[in-house]
Amino acid sequence: MPFEDTMLASFPLSSFILHPSSFLLWSGLTMAVYAFCRWVFRRTRLPVLHPGFSSIVVMVVILELTGRKYDEFKASTAWINWLLGPAVVAMAVPIYQLRRTVKENAGTLGTVVALGMVFAVASTMGLLAAFGRARPVVAAGALKSITSPVAYRLAADTGVPVDATLAGVLIAGMLGATLGPSALRWMRVRDERAVGLALGASAHGIGVARAVEIGPAAGAFASIAMSGTAMLGALVLPYLLRWVVGGG
Repeated sequence: MPFEDTMLASFPLSSFILHPSSFLLWSGLTMAVYAFCRWVFRRTRLPVLHPGFSSIVVMVVILELTGRKYDEFKASTAWINWLLGPAVVAMAVPIYQLRRTVKENAGTLGTVVALGMVFAVASTMGLLAAFGRARPVVAAGALKSITSPVAYRLAADTGVPVDATLAGVLIAGMLGATLGPSALRWMRVRDERAVGLALGASAHGIGVARAVEIGPAAGAFASIAMSGTAMLGALVLPYLLRWVVGGG
């Protein structure tokens, strides 16, 4: 049976049973590369060396140099992708710890999240349309600031290209996590709550991870922004996406 046919998404550890050597190779290498890139980032503090970005580049280079198929790598590391679900749920911890602060600022938080999503969707779709991109690609741009599990489902259900959607989500997350904190410091945004909201609303899961490194308040407000943007997007964007893909 070809390796591609053994990709059982419903059972992330299936690769360990079917191809234990590939599972150990790529899982171990992925964790080692991420740990190394994280160590380098902590030593240098250079935004462009954030492990969310640099580890991806290193793994792409390794795959290209070794000539191994991406399907093999994807199947062997499926369990890592599966952990994204529990990781998203775990982001509720800092929110709970700062629940009093969140409750006191509920109105402001809701307004900021809504305005952030409107700006993200309008600016991205506007730029893509201005450059003459096809309607499906323009629609995919609307999902760039929504966490990948939700963006994937919305794209699949509305006829939006999934590959373009996930590419946009990845680019937004990497740019937001690597350049966002520096840009906010340049604009003299010092409040951890504001920093967290900006990173969570624009760079979703990767942004939340970066916010947690900044501080507990930043992590909590980033989680709120990411979750709020995902929920609002799931409610509103399907109608917009179908309209755009369908030609208006």
